[in-house]
Amino acid sequence: MAASSADRDYAHLTFGALGASTDTLFIENMYPLEWDSTSLSADINDVAPDIMDADFLVLQFGDNAAFPDNADELSALYDAISSNVTSSTEVFVTSTYWRTQETDALIYQKSSALGAEFIFLGDIFLTQKAKDFPVFDHPGVNIHPKDHQMAEISKRIVDRHEAARDIDLLEGIEFSGTKGVLDQGYLTSTGVSGFKISFEGAESSATNALSIYEVTVDGEIINARILASDSKAAEGTSIEVTDMTAANKIGFFIVKGGASIEDEFVFTRNGTSSVRGAVYDGEIYHSFASRLNADGIEHVVTAHTEKGFMMGFEDTRGGGDRDFQDAVIYIEDFALF
Repeated sequence: MAASSADRDYAHLTFGALGASTDTLFIENMYPLEWDSTSLSADINDVAPDIMDADFLVLQFGDNAAFPDNADELSALYDAISSNVTSSTEVFVTSTYWRTQETDALIYQKSSALGAEFIFLGDIFLTQKAKDFPVFDHPGVNIHPKDHQMAEISKRIVDRHEAARDIDLLEGIEFSGTKGVLDQGYLTSTGVSGFKISFEGAESSATNALSIYEVTVDGEIINARILASDSKAAEGTSIEVTDMTAANKIGFFIVKGGASIEDEFVFTRNGTSSVRGAVYDGEIYHSFASRLNADGIEHVVTAHTEKGFMMGFEDTRGGGDRDFQDAVIYIEDFALF
């Protein structure tokens, strides 16, 4: 980590945002255990009382582990910590900062087994610049998260803490998720990875078109296209999106009753859409930002699940029955090269 001072690292920022006293903050750097388990038992015994007493726990490991050489060591580290976590502790597990997909997959598995909130950080580094404050002479230190990146990490943790949870989806399936996109960072292109979109199904009387676009770093909505003209008929199928520009974010949208529309959409920054140059006045609901929706409210719920990053849509103006099962997809990233 490379914050300009201790009070600007994400741990202190997070505790401050939660209104907690930093006197109760416990930080332990255990990075050697990511690749060497020799002292694992002794080191975990030293911190076990603090883990068991914690109300709020953030685990960030993996950037110092080489995959697959250190997979066993990293797995053992998570298992050892997990064995000391009590059911009353709110746990957050972050991805790698430098986005190592294989390592992130292992971390996600461990996060799920622990019942923790998984927070993706892999997109933050993409926007980091060498000249960001503070600047360090050592290039290795200079690519660590700095003040701006620390603030973003803290914000993601706090936002997840405050997010609505335990939304029922698909009649009785409960998950720990949130309204809106809880990990827009996960839905960001690296330029060397693609996204696999799997259609789970839909419980809607309408034939909804499930669609996608990219959002550039400048906020422009580009490359809007339909992935499935009828999300119900697409159940059990999948499609791969591989032609994204690095650092662009993915946004999904559904077009209610849009099965007959075959043309590509064009969007303005405020979400106004057109087809063949004519304004489209049908119902469209976006995942990227609720401000793009005509009613100004969220029409998606999202969660990290064992099957992938899940997104469920509500297709009725004003929120409808709020079951968010009118189109359900799972999203997974994969290496292109």
